[in-house]
Amino acid sequence: MKAISSNLWQSGPVVLLLSALMACTSTPTLLVDPLSPPPLATQSIPQVPPPRYVVCTWDGPTKSCGVVDEHGAIVIDFEALPGRMLYGFKDGYTVVRLDRDGEVREMLIDSDGKTVLEPLYASVGLPSEGLVVVREVDGLCGYADTTGAMVLEPQWPSCEAFSEGRARVFETVEDFVERHGFIDTSGQWVVEPQYQDADDFHNGRARVCIKLDCGYIDLDGHPITEFEFFYGYADDFFNGMAFVGDGESADTVHYGYVDTAGKLIWPMKFATHNRFTADGLAVAGLYNEYQLYTHHPPRASPVGYIRTDGTWAIEPNLIKGDDFSEGLAFVETKEGWRGYIDVHGSQVLAADYGMPFSAGLAHMAFDSDCDSSCGCWTFADRDGSAAFPFVVTNGFFNPFDENGIARVEIEPYNDVYSEVLLHRERGIIWPPSWDEPGVGSPNVVCWPESEKGEGSPQ
Repeated sequence: MKAISSNLWQSGPVVLLLSALMACTSTPTLLVDPLSPPPLATQSIPQVPPPRYVVCTWDGPTKSCGVVDEHGAIVIDFEALPGRMLYGFKDGYTVVRLDRDGEVREMLIDSDGKTVLEPLYASVGLPSEGLVVVREVDGLCGYADTTGAMVLEPQWPSCEAFSEGRARVFETVEDFVERHGFIDTSGQWVVEPQYQDADDFHNGRARVCIKLDCGYIDLDGHPITEFEFFYGYADDFFNGMAFVGDGESADTVHYGYVDTAGKLIWPMKFATHNRFTADGLAVAGLYNEYQLYTHHPPRASPVGYIRTDGTWAIEPNLIKGDDFSEGLAFVETKEGWRGYIDVHGSQVLAADYGMPFSAGLAHMAFDSDCDSSCGCWTFADRDGSAAFPFVVTNGFFNPFDENGIARVEIEPYNDVYSEVLLHRERGIIWPPSWDEPGVGSPNVVCWPESEKGEGSPQ
């Protein structure tokens, strides 16, 4: 057979035939819409850091601290103070304070104990919006990221954490007077340093003060209110509202509420005030005629619950009212009823004393119907049913976190352990074995008689 001459490769029919054959035998090309999201396997899924908790023990006068996980297993070994001090974890990081022969430095580690920032700094903050405040030994501060890289070189005399893309920093002006301003993540001034006092941004607004007169600005530094609220009686925004005051002392101040547009939704008429919660309500108390005449302390004011639209959700006919949490609030009525109500004011659960709900539980007491050898306080659900077969009798109780774990500070009541860690479903996860009857300290954990085993503390 004669060889095919090169000029035949360039003829139309031959080219079409060979192109078709190659298309059938080659790997097909996938056409991807550039506007469509990437395949699920290639999408970046944020990694949730594992839960970590700092716990401490005592050996005589020596206090040592380490880190445990959500099961109570030790993940960072214990070391004595003051050589090493551990702060609480946030988003998978904690600050470590080292004291080596009187030279104190701070560093940042992750949930596995790996070093993020070396111990080179006088102080280190926890990450906020991906940036960490660091202060050098010479006193100037700047910002690093969570890879350990310096993003904004130390150059300011004082820095605060980033919030909503803005960080509050101080500049020293004439006569050593400090002025507050705000920078963005590139280190550029968004709000020039001009205020004697300021708070971080919340809900896109920040409280700022000129001398003793305070007002609010937006993220670009534009005022949304006049500077007409007295210093110390203007709060940050939470859930779209901020309380403000017009007096110069606790005996004469009247409080109102402004919204994020700067409008005074509630006039200055309240004696007591709380922040708005996620339920959209705030507890507030009115002055009565006796208080207006005598300046009697406002804690005796009748209280109720207000909405963000300027209307009462629950009329001010209560002697006591706490913040709503998970749809319930502990109150005391004029008729003497005590317990939890819902956002409509309906009585849900009678109790003599009660703390806020978290993870579906609240620490509450039933003194009027209590015959337990362990006392009347217990962790209970919305129906009043006890969550645990034991009672933690002493300690400072913190809410349950997003992992269903609550810390109870017990240091004054136990000479070995500083805290108890409670899991919403598994009970005591720290100290070790305290979830068994008769093992824990009788000053802290009590098991009813029917639950006690042989050798239980009496």
